Amino acid sequence: MIIRKARTLCLGVSVLLLGAAAVTRSPEPEASFTASAIVNAPIVRIASPFDGRVERAAPARGAAVKPGDVLVSVKAMQHDRHRLADLKGRLAGTQRQLAATASHIEALSEARDALKTRMENYRKGTIARLAAQLSEAEALHNIFKARLAQTDDALSRQQKLKTKGYASQANFDSATAAAIVAKNDVAASTARIQRIRVDLESAKKGVFVGDNRDDVPYSQQRDDEIMLRLVELDAKTKNLEATSQELQGQIAAETKRVAVDEVVSQTANVTGVVWDTASPKGAPVRAGDALVNVLDCGRAFLEVSLDETQLATIKPGDTAKVRLPGESNTIEAKVRGLRGAIAATEGDQLGAESASLESGQTTVLVDLPIAPDSRAMQSFCNVGRTAEVVFDGGQARMRAKIAGQPKPKPANRRDVSALDPAGPAQRN
Repeated sequence: MIIRKARTLCLGVSVLLLGAAAVTRSPEPEASFTASAIVNAPIVRIASPFDGRVERAAPARGAAVKPGDVLVSVKAMQHDRHRLADLKGRLAGTQRQLAATASHIEALSEARDALKTRMENYRKGTIARLAAQLSEAEALHNIFKARLAQTDDALSRQQKLKTKGYASQANFDSATAAAIVAKNDVAASTARIQRIRVDLESAKKGVFVGDNRDDVPYSQQRDDEIMLRLVELDAKTKNLEATSQELQGQIAAETKRVAVDEVVSQTANVTGVVWDTASPKGAPVRAGDALVNVLDCGRAFLEVSLDETQLATIKPGDTAKVRLPGESNTIEAKVRGLRGAIAATEGDQLGAESASLESGQTTVLVDLPIAPDSRAMQSFCNVGRTAEVVFDGGQARMRAKIAGQPKPKPANRRDVSALDPAGPAQRN
């Protein structure tokens, strides 16, 4: 009995210890569900700019490239002289405008010379007329001054006679009035002389003052208008001359270009790897034919397929941790955007085909740029590989089930341009 009780007691203690251990070691609940995640990147298509033959073949498939690297060269089969003809036509038109502008300037200059002659004659005539008026006014002023002296003397005599009783009041009043009139005549003539002198000095400077008239004659106004027009035509002439010189330089360069065999080299405008080549050296190509396709590793991204109900806390701009299978390092990346199952799929050509979405599913796009010196450049920037993604806070943890390296073949076209801040892949 005692042994049985001891066994029961030990069993109870063991259960309590296991429960305590389970409580202390149990992690906080974490939302966990399975989803598919795959690395992808846009493909940039390099096309032939014209009909010709491949002069220099593209690098081998898988070769790393960077912006500015020469990918392929194409030699034109025949020269395109349309641009040269267009430049010559524009130069001829510019020269005709120059000739017409020069004729217009010459005609306006002749008209301005005639107006200047008329204006000078008018100025001289006005000065002579004012000088004559000044002489006349000064003569009258002398007369008025003499008359004022005479009336003052007469008024003084009348004043003396009136005081002695020899002059009547009427004679005295008449003498007084005559003296006042003579004095006012002198003042008026003085003012008239001053006015004429002002007019004369202004006329000598080319300004003609007077009541109900402009400050300058009509000839001067027309000369001012022509002068402004000549300034405009002079500026137009300078612009046309500059355009003519520019066109002559372009014609010289274009003439030199068509005089030799035309070879155009297409360069890379992205950091990535050669995905595939379409035309070997010596192969004929038409304008627009594909020469080489380059995988744009700088815009690589990760596609994560989730149920829409699992996206409550995921939004563009969130941070995610990415780890590729077989690698220990973790990469921090940003959520680019979300795309539903019914979203359009026409757009950029991508390197890998991802799993198709079902109704109620959404693809989370996560930026995953590849550094130019990364080992991933040696394996097509990991395009087609699966990855493990953990979003901030441990709220969702996804492990991909898709495995295997894709073969470089024409891929489906996917519309990622609306979710990519850089826009559609640039094409040459």
